[in-house]
Amino acid sequence: MKPKKATGSGRKVPPLAKSQHQITHAQARRMRKRFLGLYGDKSGVGAPLAYGRNIFDKILKDERVEGIRFYAGIDDEGRYTLLFCGIDAKGNDVLVGTIGDEPWRCPPFCSVTNGVLQF
Repeated sequence: MKPKKATGSGRKVPPLAKSQHQITHAQARRMRKRFLGLYGDKSGVGAPLAYGRNIFDKILKDERVEGIRFYAGIDDEGRYTLLFCGIDAKGNDVLVGTIGDEPWRCPPFCSVTNGVLQF
């Protein structure tokens, strides 16, 4: 599915309503293993981060929001983190609303070994 091109700007608008954003367990396993093979455990980049449902509910309840965009960042302690915000139907960040961060980091907040994403 190709994103629609935005008029006049040359940028593309993601087809948010049509995207499922789902993959199989096998695909997830391959992607995670590929990442670990390339980057390993360097500086916590790519380490599992957990978020409670509440932050996503808070972002998604804004009627302007059609999806969520993630940005890589470095927190005040020098650790890799994800920043995320709502995006509107035109693919623009909704920055007058909530911006998410502050994850539960692994370690110590890790899943049990599951053979798909956690080895």
